Amino acid sequence: MRRFVLQAAGVVLALVLLGCGQAQRPLPGCIYANAVLVYPKAQLGEDAMGGTYYDDEGNAVSETMTWFFELKEPKDRVVEFYRTHWKGAQESVDDDGNVVFTLAPPNAEPGEGLTVRISEGKLRITEEVKPGKRKDDL
Repeated sequence: MRRFVLQAAGVVLALVLLGCGQAQRPLPGCIYANAVLVYPKAQLGEDAMGGTYYDDEGNAVSETMTWFFELKEPKDRVVEFYRTHWKGAQESVDDDGNVVFTLAPPNAEPGEGLTVRISEGKLRITEEVKPGKRKDDL
């Protein structure tokens, strides 16, 4: 069983996003930035959260980073945007009724990937990578 250990609960992102209004925008610290699709009208919050998953022996097996967005658009419109524009992503619905899209970026190692989780008024983008890929320069 993996244990999730929260490393940073409130990393303040004071970076200005380039290309506002475009479907593909950079996310500060994102390793697979070229594969991330951000809904054009989503507003990035000031916080991001990251953590490390460990196996039972205490070895780090993956690192995550999640960026939080606010949405003013209806959930259905945002879901349709991802269905139409994020080619190759797999769609599912979680236990809370959130629509979830997952994608393994080109050149990603096994176990690495991107997840977009859409709920009413909220969008979360999570990236999972192998330990050591993410630099602590956020």
